[in-house]
Amino acid sequence: MAFERRFLLDQETQTPDTATRRVALPRHGALSGLEVRVSITNGATAGEERVFDAIDRIEVWADGSNQLFGLDGNELYRWCHHFIKQEPAHIWTEAASAVQRLTFIVPFGRWLGDPNFYLPLDAFRDVELRIQYSPTISATTFATGTVELHVVMLIDDSDGAGLATQGFLRTTQISAFTSLAAGDTIIELARSYPYFDLHVFARELAIDDGVDITRARVSVNDLARVPFDGRWDDVQALNEVVMGVDGTHDGILLR
Repeated sequence: MAFERRFLLDQETQTPDTATRRVALPRHGALSGLEVRVSITNGATAGEERVFDAIDRIEVWADGSNQLFGLDGNELYRWCHHFIKQEPAHIWTEAASAVQRLTFIVPFGRWLGDPNFYLPLDAFRDVELRIQYSPTISATTFATGTVELHVVMLIDDSDGAGLATQGFLRTTQISAFTSLAAGDTIIELARSYPYFDLHVFARELAIDDGVDITRARVSVNDLARVPFDGRWDDVQALNEVVMGVDGTHDGILLR
């Protein structure tokens, strides 16, 4: 494959502060993935909101009803951190009137530029990227009228491109819920296709990792097989040490 890096949107400022930007993707070729960079200017006195909090969802839909990719901003930020093994490219600052930036990765292969797994655009009538955003507008969060979207696609649209794909990775949210009490939460997975990876995370203000979720397990046929089982802290260590995910975060905090 000979993927080329091209702009889909070029630093486009969004007029409404709350909207869904819809962008049609090419109808021909092999799409390895997208890079979605979001830039927003902090308020006049501070910037106490992160860019991923301002992104409601980033999705890719085919033929109007077939979701190929779909995650909300919080989980996509964390998923990208795991996918590229370090915090996504960003500027995180709480300084007044400073510009915060964050790049989200939307891949369809095991990595960007994967020669075997990519999205064959010719297999669909149309494919559309949707970016839903709603930053909080105030002097201490974000300034009005400052959302900027920049989208880059990695594509090969030469003759015959996309015909030899071995498949593509479909990334979507399986379940999102607020736990009300202690106990086990069982989530049944769809069985119509194989799984490449599962990403589980919990967030609660001022609560350490490994408290809200103590154990994660994947089982088959009522525990006849257990492909994966781990305590939360063990799995986190596995991600960092064995898989090489860097847990470092970089930013300017004014506290």
